[in-house]
Amino acid sequence: MTYREIYRYRNICHARPCLGKQLPAFVVAQYDKNDFLLYSHGAFDIWCVYHAVSLDNIAAQTILPDDYPLSLQTIEVEKMTGTNTDFIGSFVEYAVVNFEFDAPEDVDYMQEIRDLAVKYGRERVWSSFLDLYEVIPQKRDVEISREMTQKVLQITAEYPGEPRLRYILDCLLCAMIAENNRLCKYGSKFDTKLGKKVKALGIYQAIFEPELGIREVANYSKGQSVEWISNECANRGINTPNM
Repeated sequence: MTYREIYRYRNICHARPCLGKQLPAFVVAQYDKNDFLLYSHGAFDIWCVYHAVSLDNIAAQTILPDDYPLSLQTIEVEKMTGTNTDFIGSFVEYAVVNFEFDAPEDVDYMQEIRDLAVKYGRERVWSSFLDLYEVIPQKRDVEISREMTQKVLQITAEYPGEPRLRYILDCLLCAMIAENNRLCKYGSKFDTKLGKKVKALGIYQAIFEPELGIREVANYSKGQSVEWISNECANRGINTPNM
């Protein structure tokens, strides 16, 4: 399979996760311990980002074939774990182990970016974020590409002492693409006008506005108008056009 599989993924109608449901899984990355980052269906649309962590001790075993990442798989929900987007399940095609599928929160990677800025300097970390930000086109219905995942690896290589950074940047990449793809046809209540800018505003505040708690940063633009958020972005030098 190639990244073109995302077209097939996009054509699968949105379905909320529930017990016994089979959901498409568009795998973005696999990590050393056989945990994965992927898109699947969430409570509201098809662009929910999940971290799939093995519940079995088989770290040396390869679960998916060599054509990952950017491959289309299927997961079966076996147990909901208390929320709309967290569950235990398995890959149908490679049902070797059970996985816990958890949707990372904005506060998680924003806090790690803030910590990274304290350690390496705000301007350096912001510049690294912009390298990733700029590889994503500001348009609706954007596809993830190997150019984007390679950019994550390039940035990660610049911070050799940060083993979690690839995962954090993958989360950010997927979150920004999800913002660009917030469209009615994918289950969203509206068609996005801001796209990835929403995440850029949060990352800027996480880095340069330490007086705000991370939860405040994550919630800063919620419920605000497009015009208000655009002005807040412009005030911080984020001048990406709206859609």
